[in-house]
Amino acid sequence: MDKDQKKLNEELKVIKSKMAHDEERMAKDETKLISEEKEIRRLKLSLRGLIALILIVAAIGGAILAYLTYENRSVSIEKSDIESPSIN
Repeated sequence: MDKDQKKLNEELKVIKSKMAHDEERMAKDETKLISEEKEIRRLKLSLRGLIALILIVAAIGGAILAYLTYENRSVSIEKSDIESPSIN
């Protein structure tokens, strides 16, 4: 019985060692996962910022285009003289 007990104790030590190793690996993986999630959030914010910048530039460009289109259709008269014949 003593021999069987020693064998079981050795197997238990091996199992505990494997569990400790697995727990360390899981902790490292969790840390890596948290880091990657932060990076994804940062990239999402960067993408949102880029989209907002593109929309702002497009709006400003549209406003400039609308202004230039309107400006080309209007006629400015800086100085004018109107003459007409006199009628009695």
